[in-house]
Amino acid sequence: MACENSLLLSLFAETAVPVFKMIGFEKPIVNYPQSKGGVHSAIIPLVGERGRRGLWNILVARWSDSGSGGKRNGTFFHPRAQGNLCALGSYGNPAYGEITGKKSVILVGPSPNAPAGRSPAVARPTSYTNMWSDSGSGGANDGTMWRPVAPSGYVAMGDVMASGYGKQPSLNDVWCLRSDLTRLSTYEASDFWNDGSSGADRDCSTWKIVTETNGIDGSEYLPIPPYTFRVSANYGRPDTSYAVVPLLRVPDAFKKFDFALPTVTKTTIPSTGDQFGQQEQCSAVLPFIFYLPNDSAWNLARISKPFYTVSREIAWNVEGVWNNDSAGDFTRSKTIKWGISKTQSEEMVHSAGVSVSASYGIKGFESSVTLNYQFTQTTSKSFTEYQEGETTESFVVPGKTVKVLFSKHIWLKAKAGDGTMASQVEMVANNDIHFGGCDLS
Repeated sequence: MACENSLLLSLFAETAVPVFKMIGFEKPIVNYPQSKGGVHSAIIPLVGERGRRGLWNILVARWSDSGSGGKRNGTFFHPRAQGNLCALGSYGNPAYGEITGKKSVILVGPSPNAPAGRSPAVARPTSYTNMWSDSGSGGANDGTMWRPVAPSGYVAMGDVMASGYGKQPSLNDVWCLRSDLTRLSTYEASDFWNDGSSGADRDCSTWKIVTETNGIDGSEYLPIPPYTFRVSANYGRPDTSYAVVPLLRVPDAFKKFDFALPTVTKTTIPSTGDQFGQQEQCSAVLPFIFYLPNDSAWNLARISKPFYTVSREIAWNVEGVWNNDSAGDFTRSKTIKWGISKTQSEEMVHSAGVSVSASYGIKGFESSVTLNYQFTQTTSKSFTEYQEGETTESFVVPGKTVKVLFSKHIWLKAKAGDGTMASQVEMVANNDIHFGGCDLS
């Protein structure tokens, strides 16, 4: 491997998946959280290293339309390979200038633990098909765009930019993914660059491949934004059969909250705010680009550990304690707010790219992909517990008794790979409140 001190750790629960890396900043990774699957494959950020090794120009510029006279500015880069870890395709940017340190992209490679007898997760293309040349444009740079031809059973994930004319890109520039590790997706609503008014002999537009929703129920295999593009030989959208995204397997490991309502005795009367039986119900470890754009400055500053862990925890929470030492009864009331407020939801989207709603559950904001398969019980896809509301409970506290009001308290947490909490939301599960208490006599 080109970077020493890189540690491959598990992100998947099966062994025939590719190794993933992310590149776009300055330092190689040191370590990663180990997933429950125990398989050695990972998403790893690499960008080169300052200091005694110098700066690696990981995102290598291959062509710019500078000087072409076109109406749109565009520069096309190709991520430099790190050993046998390579890009899924070239990267297009609708502007001029360097982007190393400002963007992050994915590299993939073969899993070191792939089982014998099964096709590898990745394969090299067998050839390329020329899609476009800037010949005739008069631009300052010569460039051509190519489409990888995948071997049988594999899928090419993006097109490739090459400098100059006539020479195909290297077959080692990209990996194709095994077809079962991909799914069809879509393009952005409009192209990010085209050669309009450039004078090139052939028309061309380029379209970013993006993820799309996996439905309200979610899925075990989650699509990840590839940050690749496809070429169209005109100014219309390319064939959608070429809009393909990689999949990562995140199994459903949701744990039902079975902790019994706490028993209250004269010697164990709790205080308001006490919590009992706190447990993590579920979590998902995914690259930050699932939630936030690949140019997120907060995450680029932590690119050496690009995993986000989003988790849900639950516990019994004491909302109030009423101790009646007198012989007579008294009446009390308590107002409890439940669910997630609009302010909380907006803050979680802004800080962590995690979107929560009573209408669609939990999803990554950048990917528009839901995590409901992982974050709900398999028998229920109801998200009413996230719905904001309040209730007022009026009750009688008999003489010589104590009454305790419990709620199910939920935490949704988004934590960066370096342990920094990106966002945390606390809430009461929708109208899920219970009384406990005991006799004081």
